[in-house]
Amino acid sequence: MSKLFAVTLAGMCLYVFVSVPAHARAVIPHVIYTVNSTLDEPDANPGNGKCKSAPSRKCTLRAAIMESNAVGGATIILPAGTYQLTHKDPAEPSEDTGKSGDLDVLVPLKFKGAGKGLTIIDGKGLDRVFDLFGKTKIARMTIQNGATAENGGGIKIEGSGKLVLRNSVVTDNQALNGSGIYGGGDMTLIHSTVWYNNCVNKAQQGGGIYVGYGAYISQTRISNNCADQGGGIFATDLADVRLDVFLVNSTVDSNKAREGGGIYTYTGGYVLNSTIVSNRANLGSGGSGEGGGVYNSSVIEDFSFWNATIVGNSAGAGSTAGGIYVAPFENANLKNTILDFNSPDDCEGSFTSWNYNLIYNPNGCALSADPSTQTGLHADLKPLASNGGPTPTMGLYLVSEALDAIPVAHCTWSSGNIALTTDQRGFPRPVDGDGNGKAKCDIGAVEMP
Repeated sequence: MSKLFAVTLAGMCLYVFVSVPAHARAVIPHVIYTVNSTLDEPDANPGNGKCKSAPSRKCTLRAAIMESNAVGGATIILPAGTYQLTHKDPAEPSEDTGKSGDLDVLVPLKFKGAGKGLTIIDGKGLDRVFDLFGKTKIARMTIQNGATAENGGGIKIEGSGKLVLRNSVVTDNQALNGSGIYGGGDMTLIHSTVWYNNCVNKAQQGGGIYVGYGAYISQTRISNNCADQGGGIFATDLADVRLDVFLVNSTVDSNKAREGGGIYTYTGGYVLNSTIVSNRANLGSGGSGEGGGVYNSSVIEDFSFWNATIVGNSAGAGSTAGGIYVAPFENANLKNTILDFNSPDDCEGSFTSWNYNLIYNPNGCALSADPSTQTGLHADLKPLASNGGPTPTMGLYLVSEALDAIPVAHCTWSSGNIALTTDQRGFPRPVDGDGNGKAKCDIGAVEMP
């Protein structure tokens, strides 16, 4: 950037352009815009520091984003209300100023809603809702009814973007890939819900979430989404530098796809203290499909399951793995994990057992030798329900073989044996579940009192 300076020399006024280093430039102050209208009007004069739309002269959501883009960042407060996007842009995807079409976030920006059932941003099926080019934090709102023939119906994260989503809902969106959220950049989801995305015209990959540049998903429910691959989550590594997907203290349920009803992964990562239940891989020709719960085709590194509960998932007609399907020449790791009531069997492929799993039907699983792993026994699980914590879980009956089955020394996660001190709900581990005076950990995602 250059600036014009006036210099007086021998009675003459000379104008000199001087280059100002980036680190010496003025820092634009961080401002707060409080939206006071649900109209979808653009900002009248972006860059003047005032959130004022045309023609109504209100602070609309679109005007606040445009002003933030112009001044270099802001916090936008969205009171309760439904904010419908009506400025469809027939030139999309070429328009990225936010003046029409989807809401283009070009700079660091924070959105604060009044609550996920109170603040609603509705794409009305005209365009996607958010297109993120900058670091964006979204909290306490619902993002719905976004639609695009490209990627990311509810939210698209560009390569330069980053998303942190908290206490929010992403629902009823549709796109080519990542109907709910398309991760072309890094994403973090905490205490949120991604459900009912693209179950009419299913996405190619990632009905709920498409992970392309790594993801950390915690205390989140991913439910009733549809796609060809990865009904709930599709994960790959677009950068080819070992960007993983981490699912922690979360529930993936009732999603469907041709392959990988719950999760389809091409990349590494892990599932920790999480429940994968009632997902289906049967949308292929003749109702066929592998990996009702999980389809693992990671060519970069192993995928791991630690204290997971993987129950009641189903593969399609003529397929083999209702719970977890591991592609040929790949491997998955299991530790302290339940596989039960998956149809036609619980797993298929190569698995390394790191102790204390419970697998009812291991037909098709090439399991490493592990005397502590139980097979041929049901886990005696209760139905999926609200048992405390932010996501639904499956508790254990007192007669369960998974109850108090893990010695404290093995109540750990990762290959580095990190102590696991809470369950999916955030409740303490270990506890004395069977009343014999000795506290041990339970197999699976939930620790019974």
